Amino acid sequence: GELTTLDQSSGLVIEGPHPTFPTAHAPIASDFTVFIVSTVGRVVGLAIGNGMQTAIGPSTPLGVTSPLVLAPDGSIRVGSTSGRLFAMRPDGMTMYDVTLAGPIDAAPAVASDGTTYAATFTPGRLSGVSTTGEMVFDRAVGDSAGGVSVSDARVAVGHNRAVRLYERS
Repeated sequence: GELTTLDQSSGLVIEGPHPTFPTAHAPIASDFTVFIVSTVGRVVGLAIGNGMQTAIGPSTPLGVTSPLVLAPDGSIRVGSTSGRLFAMRPDGMTMYDVTLAGPIDAAPAVASDGTTYAATFTPGRLSGVSTTGEMVFDRAVGDSAGGVSVSDARVAVGHNRAVRLYERS
């Protein structure tokens, strides 16, 4: 429930602690903003230095979420067990909030072009969503899907029996 800035080399406190809210996942940073997802599923940006809120989204909380993921352009992605995949710019502007086929409990992965790949646990599916929220990839995989990894050419996902590798094209 606190945000503290530490010196990387010595571990000494530089700023804070600043009070915040409980979270189940590690924070991520984009420029001079730290992003935390609350236990009710709100993504909040806090300014490094003073802990002031700079961004918040979505307007309707996501519920239980996956860990936050930072995209190459500095935007944020997060999935939820309610099946929502949410993308937000660092300033708090929503990029998209789409519903997939099932619960997302593992961290999504973001390709260099901004396409976000998320695995739904049951039914096991791997879905790719463009930066505008359009479904651009959708494949059935085994149950318990998770552990997505992406490169420029391929995307991989694990499930209860194997790991599947797909060409992104």
